[in-house]
Amino acid sequence: MSNMLEIRGLKKSFGGIDVLDIPELSIEKGGRCALIGANGSGKTTLLRILAGVLAPDEGKVRIMTDKVSYMPQKPYFFDFSVEKNIALAVRDRKNAKARANAALSALGLESIAARRGSSLSGGEAQRMAFARVLAERNELILLDEPTAAADLIGCERMEKALDSLVAESGATLVFATHTPAQALKLAREVIVLDKGRVAERGEVRQLLYSPRSECAKSFLSHWRL
Repeated sequence: MSNMLEIRGLKKSFGGIDVLDIPELSIEKGGRCALIGANGSGKTTLLRILAGVLAPDEGKVRIMTDKVSYMPQKPYFFDFSVEKNIALAVRDRKNAKARANAALSALGLESIAARRGSSLSGGEAQRMAFARVLAERNELILLDEPTAAADLIGCERMEKALDSLVAESGATLVFATHTPAQALKLAREVIVLDKGRVAERGEVRQLLYSPRSECAKSFLSHWRL
């Protein structure tokens, strides 16, 4: 199987502090990869570089598609209806409204379709941004803590909808999460980042239940799977 993305010699620093140092990394087309690690491990920076919103200091990143969805931790919105906020992300303009409403329905958000983006709570805004990803149906999906602001029911709906989307479309999924249980539900492999470096990579169940690296053992010791 060919790769969806490839990284070579990637480095990034802020204020003289190295935050990413990844000599080589690739993810196959159709892969499902969870990024885990402590705060400051480089997950968000890596996703921002993959999404093209942040430039690396050194190295190359090759993305084999221009159909990319990126959902940051703090979602953006425009001050018009939720439905329009979502529909604007859909390239297929003819079916944009229908796709937007289908995404809202999948998340149980039909009741907020007419509300303005500026009126939403943090959790509602995050689910609206996630609905945008569902409606886009792109080939590469990059998510940064996609359910962090969601309640339990909202989280379950989002995970179920994402699992269905990726299964049906064959999209490549790369997402950061602080919840190993979420990685277990949605990913096939896990990459553990530690101080900007890849500390460990492996099949999801093997790594989560039998980590080899000390940083993975330390991170996972705080969670019950």
